[in-house]
Amino acid sequence: MPESVAVAFVKFMQVGSYDTRMWERGYTQDEANGVCAAMSTWGHQTLGLEGDFVMLWSHRDDTRFFGDSELTYVTADGGYLLPNPFIEGVAEEFLAALQYIVRGEFSQLYKTSVQGRVLFNATA
Repeated sequence: MPESVAVAFVKFMQVGSYDTRMWERGYTQDEANGVCAAMSTWGHQTLGLEGDFVMLWSHRDDTRFFGDSELTYVTADGGYLLPNPFIEGVAEEFLAALQYIVRGEFSQLYKTSVQGRVLFNATA
């Protein structure tokens, strides 16, 4: 486990050249897929997490996802909605949620169903 979840996440953001404003004007399923895949790998390797970060979309047409979306942490038990750290103003809330995940305190998070997953995109 890194010295702190916050420091580990800041390093992840720096290495990936991500920032907290990159999705202010929207994003595509392909962009979400790439970032969620990288975050999932980082979570597995750096934090020892077992689940994946997935973008949960409101609509799906075959393999095309669109509409409203929410960042979600997915485990074998289901999904947990998270604040999106790539939109201005919610990085602190994301870090708080990430700390609950690291400590296994899933009761502190909002649980949701995840269906129709394709790579790192899904619908509820």
